[in-house]
Amino acid sequence: MKNLTTLFISTFFLTTLGFGTIINVPGDYSTIQAGIDASSDGDTVLVAVGTYVENINFNGKNIVVQGEDRETTIIDGNQNGSVVTFNSGESSTAALTGFTIQNGFAQGSSWPNFNGGGILCYNNSDPTLTNVTISDNSAERGGGGIYCYQSSPSLVNATISGNSTETDGGGIWCYD
Repeated sequence: MKNLTTLFISTFFLTTLGFGTIINVPGDYSTIQAGIDASSDGDTVLVAVGTYVENINFNGKNIVVQGEDRETTIIDGNQNGSVVTFNSGESSTAALTGFTIQNGFAQGSSWPNFNGGGILCYNNSDPTLTNVTISDNSAERGGGGIYCYQSSPSLVNATISGNSTETDGGGIWCYD
């Protein structure tokens, strides 16, 4: 009986402390950014089907933000800057999966605000982007779809189409 009790206690601690928390949007939080803000490294933010009009920033957190279906789970930037930002040294364990990223417009008077309409990666951020569609975004300067500066995102099953910029890399622009 003692071994069974020890096994139960060990299993309890492994399942509750060894894995990240699952945060549901809109169940637990009404916006994706609120779910990200409430998360810690190793957590997963699960996003239900719908259109979320917002701009999100992982803020250095190595978390998974996962949409239910990339065709019907949409983050719409409302022409208000980069839709998704990785700018605080996120590792490859920071993942964005199962979304359409659309309607971002990067503009501004200072760097990097005028780059990366859909996704902006800089400051040694190396996120993993899987099962994403990045479309209909634009930037005043570089990377209408994705802009990478001193960063190396991993793209798996990514569609990048219909993005534009006034200068370099309508779809994707990588620098330095």
